[in-house]
Amino acid sequence: MFYFMMFYLCAAFGLVAETAFSLVTTRKFNDRRTMILSPLCPVYGLGGLAIYLIYRSFGVFPAIILGTLFAVVIEYIYGMICVRAFHIILWDYSNCRYHKNGQICLEFFIVWYALVAVFVLYLIEPTQYIVMNFPISLSSLLLIVFVIDVVFTIRNIRNSKINLYCSVIKYC
Repeated sequence: MFYFMMFYLCAAFGLVAETAFSLVTTRKFNDRRTMILSPLCPVYGLGGLAIYLIYRSFGVFPAIILGTLFAVVIEYIYGMICVRAFHIILWDYSNCRYHKNGQICLEFFIVWYALVAVFVLYLIEPTQYIVMNFPISLSSLLLIVFVIDVVFTIRNIRNSKINLYCSVIKYC
């Protein structure tokens, strides 16, 4: 349950960061969640969990370097799955100078490096503390809701009945 909660908190924090970044860069509110029921951006949860596992195994410096690489790889794979499987574009870096299929780019590689460094140096220990002290009953409930949300989201996207309300932002 620990790893799920680490994923969940990182996905929730990621949504807050993504929404704030969008608000600052576009000067309007853009709902950046990618789930129907849950206030989450799962790509941040996957990245945060990968960084945490690297941190636990190898320490601070490798977590920053490898965590940045993992974050970019996860962003690329997640973005391509959304495009190919669901025909959804969640972000678009095609206007950036050095990009790969509009899913990753050099400019945001540098941004991810800075964010990973902040996470590893200042936030990973407090996040771990929160997760370790989170009530197991609430964790279980969140897991059940998350699984239902994943099934519901995928089913409805495949049936084209809903829009994720996640506006595409063109960067660079």
